[in-house]
Amino acid sequence: MADVLRTTRSKSWFERISSAIAGVVGGVVLVAIAFGLLSWNEVRAVNRSRTLAIGEKEVVPIASAPIDPANNGRLVHVSGEASASGPATDSVLGTSAKALCLRRTVEMYQWKEESSTEREQKVGGSEEETTTYTYKKVWSSEPIDSSGFQEKSHQNPDSMPIATEDFFPQEVQVGDFFLTDALLSQADKFEKMPVKSENLTATSELERLGNVSIVAGAYYVGADPQKPAVGDLRVAFEVIPLGEVSVLARQVGDTFEPFSVRDLGSIETLYLGAVSAQEMFAGERSANTTLTWILRGVGFVLMFVGLLAISSPLPVIASVLPLAGDVIGAGVALVMFLLALALTVGTIAITWIAVRPLLGIGLLILAALVVAGGGWLLYKRRQGRLLRA
Repeated sequence: MADVLRTTRSKSWFERISSAIAGVVGGVVLVAIAFGLLSWNEVRAVNRSRTLAIGEKEVVPIASAPIDPANNGRLVHVSGEASASGPATDSVLGTSAKALCLRRTVEMYQWKEESSTEREQKVGGSEEETTTYTYKKVWSSEPIDSSGFQEKSHQNPDSMPIATEDFFPQEVQVGDFFLTDALLSQADKFEKMPVKSENLTATSELERLGNVSIVAGAYYVGADPQKPAVGDLRVAFEVIPLGEVSVLARQVGDTFEPFSVRDLGSIETLYLGAVSAQEMFAGERSANTTLTWILRGVGFVLMFVGLLAISSPLPVIASVLPLAGDVIGAGVALVMFLLALALTVGTIAITWIAVRPLLGIGLLILAALVVAGGGWLLYKRRQGRLLRA
């Protein structure tokens, strides 16, 4: 049972050009998705920024008790000690805790396939492709599909027999207000909750799956924790302890719901601890900026990969001459990188022109400079080759 497998395949020039032409369609789709994502992301970022600005002007600080009906329908900020009517309970495994949230985390020991491909061009444009498949066993919280593995002897179970899940108390209050699961699910500072030997009496669901033991404060389902086998499970628990929380949301009777700001967006946020309204709005603006840049990066990568796919026939056509394919390929990659950068900045700029004309025009100028600078670099590079020739 090999953990490393290599396959070698020869592709004729006609096969390569056919694949490249087919890839052009996929490239066009990726570029279209990139344009859509980049435009949507900028609109989303602007709307979120405006929502927070309006919300910060309208928010009303209130006490957690008693409830003032005059604030119904308004955006309110409240801080206070959270209390629960009972424990958060995982009824399947019989585990509970006095907490804002109890999380059951499940991992399965599985095979994972990784591959790398080396290509060697031959005279006439054909290509020899060698792919190395490496297999290793890992703990994963998601099922790994092994149906497409090259090495068919490495097979994983089709699904996880028990899933990762969050559990909340039946009722959680801050003063006289009841918190919704939508608010509680925003809390994310978990602490480990080790299971104890006495908990083994309430693991009938796990025992149905195999031998159960406790290792490092978590349930282990499998014959030997020292020699894990594919399909073995690790089941751990984490909690968010009860404590002070802060809420930004619309007051509705004795609970909360999202506060809608026209057609721009909504505000419904919970932070752990005593956090002022000003600090919560600052945190939300920071999160908005971070998400905006992440999606910009994703949009650029999609744009670059799509443009590479669209231009992929060029190096294949040139590869009929020795080394020409590699040279053309490197040049095309550089051009597509600069073009992707320019198109990304340009798309962002056009979206911003409607909102902040000066910023949008400045970004368009930057995009034009990127194109001009790229063209100058390619011109100098070509001149240098001609001089050396």
